[in-house]
Amino acid sequence: MPPQPRVVIVSPGLPPPPGGLQQLALDAHVGLAQHADVTTVGIAARPVGIDGVHTVSPGRTAPLRLTAAALKLVRANSPDVLLSVTWKVATPTQPFHKGASVIYALGAELVRPTGAMRRLRDRTLNGADAIVAISRYSAELVSTMTQTPVSVVSPGVVLPKHRAARARSHEGLRVVSVGALVPRKGHRRLLEAVAHARAQHADVRLTIVGEGPMRPELQHAITKLGLTDVAWLTGRLTAEERDRHYRSADAFALLGERQGDEFEGFGIVLLEAASYGLPIITTLTGGTADAVADDNALTVSSAEEAGDALVLLAEDPVRADALSEAGVAFAERCSVERRAEDLLAILRAVTR
Repeated sequence: MPPQPRVVIVSPGLPPPPGGLQQLALDAHVGLAQHADVTTVGIAARPVGIDGVHTVSPGRTAPLRLTAAALKLVRANSPDVLLSVTWKVATPTQPFHKGASVIYALGAELVRPTGAMRRLRDRTLNGADAIVAISRYSAELVSTMTQTPVSVVSPGVVLPKHRAARARSHEGLRVVSVGALVPRKGHRRLLEAVAHARAQHADVRLTIVGEGPMRPELQHAITKLGLTDVAWLTGRLTAEERDRHYRSADAFALLGERQGDEFEGFGIVLLEAASYGLPIITTLTGGTADAVADDNALTVSSAEEAGDALVLLAEDPVRADALSEAGVAFAERCSVERRAEDLLAILRAVTR
């Protein structure tokens, strides 16, 4: 058996708050800890409570304190691999690390830099031994910026311990969407889709889990579209509260759209929904194509198409059940444990 590599993970965020980047870093730690000597440091609102995970409190000086903590771990542990979640956290630590450097490429953080920051990005990426992209879309982006080898290891999902059998309630088709209330999540378009479905006499109800600057606008849209009795905004919830909505829903929808340099690098909520057996309605934007399978999602490109898909799920439980079963099978192939094995193979390759 190969020796266990020593790994230090540095992340700009850890749960809480919930988020794709934060969960990616924590899942990497937990998954790799089965096969490697792993220590992680990241910015978080409170201690995570997992062995080997160190946190830095948020605030204006948090990036500087994160760098100091990362350098301290590098000096103390002499890791074989420094795994940085985004190029930005790699930049200040990479020059002081004597082992291999591996960088996660997520998506939007790659395209935002301009001028001197873009040159710094390219220098950091070129200084790495390997880059791990979270989707084929992100891999294509980062491959235009560096000659460093790029591999795709998408985020994994923690499979639910208990998955209740689905039974359609008397309340109609209960749809859930999860994501920050920002334009790229497409919540306004989803509300329009629900209105379109209800105009065709489909009993569709929507719960949107998340918080953000668009809340007043979305609340106004709910009123304007006549959805006050069938559409709700929950605000920010804990992971446990969010999961209760997954368990009680009949379907999941995410109608994301690119907004300038804002886009979905992957779309972990799609995979989470699949793990709970939810049929999915989604647009394919950014890296979301890697977060669904061909047989567990209805892909759409407009509010009208999404509304028609909602009608289909409401009226065809056999089709909905087929999408549900395919989603569960897809999620099992994308578990955190399997993704950790893929990541470990890359880390071992750069330390040979």
